[in-house]
Amino acid sequence: MMNIINKKNPINKILIFSPNWIGDTVISTALVSSIRKEFPLSSIVIAANKYVYPLWEANPLVKEVWGCEMRGLDYIISYIKFIFRLRKDHFDLAIILPHCFRYALFAFLAGIPLRVAYNIGHRKILLTHSLNYGASLRKEHMLDNYLAILSAVGIKSRSRELVLRVDSENEARVENLLKMNQISRDEVVIGVGPGAIYGEAKRWPKEKYARIIEALIKEYGVRVFVFSGSGEKVLGGWFRQNVHSHSVNFFYNCLLSEVMGLVKRCSLFIGNDSGLVHIASAMKIKTISLFGSTSPRWTAPCGENNIIITKHVSCGPCFARRCSLGLYSCLNSISVKDIMNAVSIQLKK
Repeated sequence: MMNIINKKNPINKILIFSPNWIGDTVISTALVSSIRKEFPLSSIVIAANKYVYPLWEANPLVKEVWGCEMRGLDYIISYIKFIFRLRKDHFDLAIILPHCFRYALFAFLAGIPLRVAYNIGHRKILLTHSLNYGASLRKEHMLDNYLAILSAVGIKSRSRELVLRVDSENEARVENLLKMNQISRDEVVIGVGPGAIYGEAKRWPKEKYARIIEALIKEYGVRVFVFSGSGEKVLGGWFRQNVHSHSVNFFYNCLLSEVMGLVKRCSLFIGNDSGLVHIASAMKIKTISLFGSTSPRWTAPCGENNIIITKHVSCGPCFARRCSLGLYSCLNSISVKDIMNAVSIQLKK
């Protein structure tokens, strides 16, 4: 371990390449909290793709957020422009959280003196400080995986505080959206996230979610927000066709900044191991998260007031997107009663 903190080489400008998944990005905000404690006067810039960009926009710990979505026929030109932008800003330290090769290459070609990341995908030669990456990391929480990166360069500060904010403009937009749907501030709202872009092995059966929604309305008289993303049109359509109640609102294909504001309005959030439960937990909303092929040991929501529903099966956790056996035992063994028992516990708090 090498300590990078010294007077000869001050760390004034820090570049952090954000993870590409929503949940991972939410967890990584604790790493930024740790860096800010270690370098209170340094400038922190986040480079993020368009999917997670809104998670950083209102973060008070960050000076700027740069988009680094480079696809299409002109992606090579975009790469070159981005590298020159990095060179122009003279960063002292780059922390690369995604596992892709190109971000390490960008930092290397930009001449950033200190480049830190996990050694994965043969990119060790591009890094000044690296950590070995292996399956054993999934036995620790992802937050600890991220904080270990700081240890590689001698940064001692440790924070487990997630920082997620909704700016006033988006707060106002969400308020208007609620008024349009005639949702009063007095109503108790429970959010439901039945999707997971990762794959089917993370998705509890939609028919069971429909039964949960029906039970929530019948037993507790609450309003239910059902969320589905732009890549989940079929799933969202199924719920609109099969769940019929004036107490249910469907939010699909919304901007992530709007989703954050809507989730913040919830008293409880129920969902699969996906980005939305991490957003809810980071906003201090009580959650119930359902785990299938993945492990709560690695990606459970951080913080308090989280109930995790998972069943031990001989083949798991396999971390697969789809069940190779076609059984989905890890998900199908979770019952509606399991969830409603957890709801009872959470609503009594």
